[in-house]
Amino acid sequence: HRAFDLSVLPSLSEGSPNSVLEAMAGARPVVATDVGGVRELIREGETGWITKVGDDAALAAAILEAYRDRARAASVGREARAFVHLHRRAECVRDDLISMYADIASRVELR
Repeated sequence: HRAFDLSVLPSLSEGSPNSVLEAMAGARPVVATDVGGVRELIREGETGWITKVGDDAALAAAILEAYRDRARAASVGREARAFVHLHRRAECVRDDLISMYADIASRVELR
């Protein structure tokens, strides 16, 4: 992602796309369609831009916005990196999984 000025994910369907996380971790701004877990990763205008699936004009406008305002795009990239560092690094994911499994285990009746 270091070679990119901007990462674009114009998908019709996704789960939680690693390419978005990788771009964000590399401090690259992201423009993505609102599919799968993208909205959990991108805060509109803060850590990237989200467009409606199939709205090519909105996708193009978001891409142009990032290219025309390089300072803002760089700021969005830095915010994206900070988000990944705070919420998606391995330790955070591990802690979230442990918490989720502990919660499930506390609700399961042992026989």
